[in-house]
Amino acid sequence: MKGIETMFCSTFLDFFAAGPGKEKNMGKFDEEAYGYLSEKEYFADLINAGCFGGRQVVRASELEQLPERTQEEGATGKKSFYRDLRMRLKRGMGFVLLAVENQSEVDWEIPLRIMRYDLLEYQKQAESIHAGKREKRKKEGLSKSRWEERMDINDRLHPVYTICFYHGTGEWNGPRSLGDVMDFGEDAGEWRKRFADYPITVINAENPEVARNCRTQVRQFLEVMAARRDRRRMAKLLSGREYENLSKKTARIIAVMADIPEFLENEEKYWNEEAEGYDMCQAMRELREEFKREGRAEGRAEGRAEGRAADVVCLLQELDEVPEDLLNVIGSEKDEETLKRMLRLAAKAESIEEFRKKCGA
Repeated sequence: MKGIETMFCSTFLDFFAAGPGKEKNMGKFDEEAYGYLSEKEYFADLINAGCFGGRQVVRASELEQLPERTQEEGATGKKSFYRDLRMRLKRGMGFVLLAVENQSEVDWEIPLRIMRYDLLEYQKQAESIHAGKREKRKKEGLSKSRWEERMDINDRLHPVYTICFYHGTGEWNGPRSLGDVMDFGEDAGEWRKRFADYPITVINAENPEVARNCRTQVRQFLEVMAARRDRRRMAKLLSGREYENLSKKTARIIAVMADIPEFLENEEKYWNEEAEGYDMCQAMRELREEFKREGRAEGRAEGRAEGRAADVVCLLQELDEVPEDLLNVIGSEKDEETLKRMLRLAAKAESIEEFRKKCGA
């Protein structure tokens, strides 16, 4: 049994080796991440933890989700660009625009992309000011005047803050500003000082400090993200009491990330009535039991295969010394039907070469 349990442990832990970096799960994970951070409480918590050290600068009650589509007027007409997530943070009579761009890999063009998105936001605000003045002039019976409709000293735009949420593996080793992708030439120092840089904010999902600063279940989500490359830590985390009463969205995004199909296929089974939350620990216990059953069955099958392989070798040794390459072929075969066929051929063969020829080894 010890060998079977060891095999189970290895198989179970290998199950979590790649985490959300698995190609098959990336699209699903991005979809779940969008839905997860669309929850104002979670969005606010991530921004507060990642940008303000946990200080409650952004409050969920002050957030309003905006459509992710932004349009740009070009020579060939309007083009639509999609941001991952946009929120308006109300501040008295004004507001601040917050946007999150999900990033699973380091992108050296992200300063350009964020600058473009932010510029589109500012242009949209300026166009709104133009439209307001145009409507006012129309009501006053005044003729159209592009110059009079433009911004003046009394007009103000609302600031836009775009955060890059990096959920790839390891540290973000990409650019953190426009200046990081510039070639300033030989006089880099002088030109760099005069360069109008455009810094970007990156929140790394694996940064433990960000998780510690969270006040909602975003902490559990980020803890699992940080543990995805440490198989034992991942299994230990998902067995802790803090994972017994998760919200549906937290449980789902963790299940997608850890690739736990049992939860995704039958969510309500894991509803914990007493704790009023979803029990990820139960899903993990059932997954362990399934791996144990598979491990025991696999162990028995391997035992039978090893026995048949040994019988084949014994029969061949009565003919002559069995070459090492042939021993490896026989020993690595796990299919029972193939081993039965080998056993019959070995019993009838008059030489090692005859066995090789008929067996195709």
